[in-house]
Amino acid sequence: MIKSGVYDIFPKNLTMFLGWKEAEIRATGKKAFDIQELKDITEYRSCSSTTDMCVKFWKVMEQLTDEQKCLYLKFTWGRARLPSDCRNLSYRHGLEHCPGRQTDSMPVSHTCFFRCDFPDYTSV
Repeated sequence: MIKSGVYDIFPKNLTMFLGWKEAEIRATGKKAFDIQELKDITEYRSCSSTTDMCVKFWKVMEQLTDEQKCLYLKFTWGRARLPSDCRNLSYRHGLEHCPGRQTDSMPVSHTCFFRCDFPDYTSV
């Protein structure tokens, strides 16, 4: 049973070429990721990458440790790692600008849709 489950993820002919590290990355994603990887799969709603809120968001993200970045993914997506191949995601990472919300309110995540809503924060 275990072998058939593994072969559902990795074709049998590939298993002889993959070491355990490569197999782990393909199955669960990399333990750490570069912020550019997240930027590349981000869609903006009610904003753009140059909107003040988004610029502040990315500035904060670039200062986070690997562990904190994984916690952000868990908050917005329910997973702590990005997949090894992000081309076929059901939902891309989304940032939504919610200017009507109070500036001291917390961000709101939508884990089913891999999206996070942010008010107009006054500072980083």
